[in-house]
Amino acid sequence: MGAPALRISVVHPDAGEGRVWCEALRARLPQADIRAWMPAHGHEGARGGLDAPDGAPGDAPDGTGAATDPHVAVGWRPPGAFFAAHPDLAAFFALGAGVDQLLALPGLPPALPIV
Repeated sequence: MGAPALRISVVHPDAGEGRVWCEALRARLPQADIRAWMPAHGHEGARGGLDAPDGAPGDAPDGTGAATDPHVAVGWRPPGAFFAAHPDLAAFFALGAGVDQLLALPGLPPALPIV
């Protein structure tokens, strides 16, 4: 039995750009489970969900689908709700220059490595 696949969440305020990043990462890391995180709509503080590739089950805001907590996340301008929903991330890889806005987010785990 092999090691479990690396789980990566892509967080981006533009859903189209998030999908572009997912596709690029999937092309380079075919063994990884890479999904775009989508904020839950209409629920303040709701968990949000993960958009699964090619019809695979996703992690829906209402708790349906596969519960796939990411190991690491890649993104730009993530909402604080993302970190509240995923407190056990091993690292967050920022896609943009500068992380001042990121470091000021409520709910950002103080020990989370930012790359």
